[in-house]
Amino acid sequence: MKKRPSDLQLRESLRVGHFGADDGPLEPSDPVAKTPMLLPIGEIELYDHNPRHLRNDKYTELKDSIRAQGLRQPLVVTRRPGAERYMLRYGGNTRLTILRELHTETDADAFATAPCLFEPWTTETDVLVGHLVENETRGELVFIDKARALRAVRQMIEDETGQSVSMRQLADILRDKGYRISAPIISYCEYATSVLAEAIPQALDAGIGRPQVQRLRQLDHAAQHVWDAHRLGDETMYRAVFCEALAEVDASEWDFDHARRSIESALAERADVEPRYISLELGGEIEVSLPDIGPRTASPELGNSDGMVSIASLELDFGATPDPIGLLHQVSSAPQSEHAGPATSPALATLAGVSASPVSAQPQPCEPATPAPKPTPDKLHALRDALRARAQTYADLVGLAPCLRIEGSPWIRLGYIVADWPPSTGPEDRDTQAWSWFELTRCCELLPIAGRIEQRYADDPDGKQQVLTALFGPNPAYLEAWATPQTFAEALEQVLGGFDLQQFAIYAERIDERGWQAGLHLLQAYRDLKVYARSRAVNLMRYDFGSGVP
Repeated sequence: MKKRPSDLQLRESLRVGHFGADDGPLEPSDPVAKTPMLLPIGEIELYDHNPRHLRNDKYTELKDSIRAQGLRQPLVVTRRPGAERYMLRYGGNTRLTILRELHTETDADAFATAPCLFEPWTTETDVLVGHLVENETRGELVFIDKARALRAVRQMIEDETGQSVSMRQLADILRDKGYRISAPIISYCEYATSVLAEAIPQALDAGIGRPQVQRLRQLDHAAQHVWDAHRLGDETMYRAVFCEALAEVDASEWDFDHARRSIESALAERADVEPRYISLELGGEIEVSLPDIGPRTASPELGNSDGMVSIASLELDFGATPDPIGLLHQVSSAPQSEHAGPATSPALATLAGVSASPVSAQPQPCEPATPAPKPTPDKLHALRDALRARAQTYADLVGLAPCLRIEGSPWIRLGYIVADWPPSTGPEDRDTQAWSWFELTRCCELLPIAGRIEQRYADDPDGKQQVLTALFGPNPAYLEAWATPQTFAEALEQVLGGFDLQQFAIYAERIDERGWQAGLHLLQAYRDLKVYARSRAVNLMRYDFGSGVP
């Protein structure tokens, strides 16, 4: 019969783990459900992937509160498998840092421990998303911090699943984890981390947000189109020039206009043209890319054998499209001479009001995916009034004020109308004045308006004449030009002559700075009205501004 072990032997046996196999101390055992705890602050680690990099601007205020009242909100903690210490699960990095500072400063027991809520470990992705949600709820993240965190989340998910994750898939995964963000915003975040982070780190860390990042990406796309149009090099070279131009203006006090001018100068230097030439092309590329203008279409290079565009060769269709960019719908596409000037980008043709696409090629509308919100009448009228004011200012500066009409006809849809040809000038000024006339004409959508009149009164020539007379006033020469598209083209040829797009840089130099800036403001006001109208699904040719026009 085996002898019963003594009490001393039993006590010794209990100290041996795993039935006698001494493998060292047991790993910490954590609760399997949410559990309140009181933990020493030395056993809690800050989250090592904390999305927030900037110090909380309310740090001092929060520290004073904790000093006076203690930590009133428990820290949420978890523990990675096999780790010795706990770590923060949802936010709390600022509060834990303050507790550590106060304990060091005061050595008070009140700051030596922290009330906590333990949550069982799940995945690294869940923890990072939890910190994202917490910081987003408090509004503490600058855009670049969010962008870096989303990139880290995406990488974690790909590491965990072994599969690549698209932006749409990432948005869906994050939504399931309680963090709502759209795929387009994720794309802006990706652009900020992959392109802008090295070029403008000061501006990003200072807190420039998504709207500025969105404008920079739009500028980037436009600049690359201009780069390609001038055949300045491959994409790698473009990217280096673009980022270097941004880096030259990087500062905590960010100025988008300085950035754009820096990029214009860099492109102009590479292309060996005036910066204003590049500014015009960039503006055109940006405008073409806007949703209210329609999709970009490939355009052949403009001009004929002597580098001139003959207005008489244009085919005009007044009813073809309500798009003001289609002011002139077709250009004869004779090949350029080998001695012609630099290649003209599609944007330059667009700004001139010239489209190289056939009349029959109709732009496809960009229909909203969801019903558009109702327009705010006050907002729509205010934008139209702003466009009218900009047109009057511009017309005054470029000597075209007598051409404008702002009242007297219900067909003045966008606040003003160009109701006359530009006055006769010498050969040196004719081209710049023609350009200014085109700018004013397209920003009031003169040809689309005429096209609508043409369609409505196709079988009523007398009614059409009455409407045109009410629109343009008693101006026989101008009225006669609107009889047919052909008569209008002939009148344009007689009044404006050939328009040399290849030499536009020379025309631009002749416009003084005030006139140039006023022209840019006119385009901006026109764009603002069009973008707002498109976002509300408003057809400006049909909207009732109180004019009675159906």
